Amino acid sequence: MNKFITCCLSLMIAMTVMADEWTLVTDASTLKAGDQIVIGCKTKSKVAGEIASGTKYFAALDATFSNDAINSLPTGTQVLTLGGKSGAWTFAGTDGKLLGTTATKAALAWDSGTTSWTISVAAGDATLTSGTNGNLQYNASSPRFTNYTSSQTAVQLYRRASTTPPAETYSLSYQGFPYRKTLCEEPTYEAGTVLTLSNATPSKGGKTLTGWRYDGVIYEPGASFTMPAADVVLAPIWDNGTDIDQTNIRTQAVKILRNGQLVIIRDGVEYNAQGTRIN
Repeated sequence: MNKFITCCLSLMIAMTVMADEWTLVTDASTLKAGDQIVIGCKTKSKVAGEIASGTKYFAALDATFSNDAINSLPTGTQVLTLGGKSGAWTFAGTDGKLLGTTATKAALAWDSGTTSWTISVAAGDATLTSGTNGNLQYNASSPRFTNYTSSQTAVQLYRRASTTPPAETYSLSYQGFPYRKTLCEEPTYEAGTVLTLSNATPSKGGKTLTGWRYDGVIYEPGASFTMPAADVVLAPIWDNGTDIDQTNIRTQAVKILRNGQLVIIRDGVEYNAQGTRIN
């Protein structure tokens, strides 16, 4: 019996953002490409503002901090998107251009065109280093955020975290041909999502698949399928009649946000978004 081979996709959780909170990054190992970051200086109640045309530094804007979070961002805050990987991070501005390129003129001692940065965090303070250009710090006498080789005021990184839970999603599986998106859960989709069913046509005992049946409707391989507000099991239909395998019922995964990080709970075991067990 042939099996469907399905590529593992990155876990995508749809969120309706009603409000955002910006929480302090206390562990650099939790950073990942795609994170949205704001640079701040809590002791001075400042966040890094957008880089003005012709300048070589982030301006400083007043902001209100509360414990390990920023209450609200002032207009003009520079929101950066993290890219690359650990030891070679990049930052992109709102225009999508990497800071450190000649086109952006975002100097911060990036005049040489260096775009790759290392990030470490200790006691909440972030050290952002790029080659020999010094660390990103806050100069209270200017005031501005830029690179210095001498000591100024340490900065912190604040990451966007949605304050609303993920939208409810539902699983889809092919009966007799199980597969998973991550190590701990089946693929899940929001109701109304239009999917393209697998166009594979496995055989079984000399019989050939002619379609998949769900809720009294038969779908051909490769057909479009609209996800209902329910878990879906597609039953195989063979060329000489229905032959339905037994399917094990698996516990639905529960997704929660904890300290801005996605946690998936199945059968009392917790996993991160990559499917690695964390308890």
